Amino acid sequence: MTLRDQPIRRKLMAIILMTSGAVLLLTCGAFIVSEWITFRHGLVQSLATLARITADNSSAALAFRNTENFLYAIRPTRRPWPFHRRWERTAISSLNPTWSCINR
Repeated sequence: MTLRDQPIRRKLMAIILMTSGAVLLLTCGAFIVSEWITFRHGLVQSLATLARITADNSSAALAFRNTENFLYAIRPTRRPWPFHRRWERTAISSLNPTWSCINR
């Protein structure tokens, strides 16, 4: 049957379904684009921060022509972020909780 032969109820349901599907696709597309832009911006900020830290750490070695310190400053690290320590809460008593840092 063609669309002309369909009852009005089925036509309305088809229109509502197509409209909802189009809105869902546009929303998903906008979300994906937004996440992509946010990811790239965060990546640029992280790389800029690492470049700034590397420049600050190696400027003295370059000024004094100390190659050992320069190579030490620019070496790649395993964990470049400060979150490599695992902080655990140890409560000696319920009134005096302490925080201890455990490197793992």
